[in-house]
Amino acid sequence: MNQIENLEPTVWGVFVGEGGESLGEFNSQQGPFPPKPNTEGFVAVGWARVGDMTMYKGVNGYAQFLGNFAKVFPDCKKAQANSLWNFAFEIKKGDRVISPSSALGFLLVGEFTGEYVFDTDENSIGKSRTQTYLMHLQKVKWQTAIPQRDARYSALHRIGQHTVSQLSMTSMRLDDILRGQLTQVNN
Repeated sequence: MNQIENLEPTVWGVFVGEGGESLGEFNSQQGPFPPKPNTEGFVAVGWARVGDMTMYKGVNGYAQFLGNFAKVFPDCKKAQANSLWNFAFEIKKGDRVISPSSALGFLLVGEFTGEYVFDTDENSIGKSRTQTYLMHLQKVKWQTAIPQRDARYSALHRIGQHTVSQLSMTSMRLDDILRGQLTQVNN
């Protein structure tokens, strides 16, 4: 059953930077890390040299994108290109996000609240960032920050090998885990 049939939000896993090390830079416009519940922030991914993904909307956009991605990143696999495509076009407002960062010792869970943005202005998210290659953004409202020592972290941190992954977990199952009804995520 797909998202349209059951109207349940899709759950996505997003690593911000290598292994999530840059999540702290995008967690909110004004606050310290980790963000408090209901704080607006961002998740961001790289491949800035591809440019603004909105130029690929429309007929044959995906094929054109794949061709350009392969020219700019000849050593990357199609799965990596699909991560960027999914980030720009498949994530919808209301979908859920899990974003782990072992480097920061936290996993953030939130809800997507906006649309894809290609951000070339380093101050548009409220702070100067050091990882300037992370220009593809999605706005989120953070629901919770889970420290590594919390059992829920272990149940949620294995979100896949790709920067952006659509998880097989349902939004209802995610809520169960957040309430403490734990089992490992199998993706």
